[in-house]
Amino acid sequence: MTQIEVSLADDQRAALEELARIRNVPVADLVRKGIEEVLRSAHARRDPEVKRRALQAIGRFTGPSDLSVRHDDYFAEACEE
Repeated sequence: MTQIEVSLADDQRAALEELARIRNVPVADLVRKGIEEVLRSAHARRDPEVKRRALQAIGRFTGPSDLSVRHDDYFAEACEE
């Protein structure tokens, strides 16, 4: 395993330490998991199969035609139900 030095803002360090305490894991484990997530996400964006499946989904779902404009209104309505 290779060690590196990373500079964090004070609030980031405090938040990581608190989360590590709550989960009862070392901060290093959280950092490694975060790095894995970033790498997995980057890989998914380059994966041609993911792109093909996303393109196949276009038009398969229906909803209001003005959803992109009125999304906040629809969300508020759904929360009231």
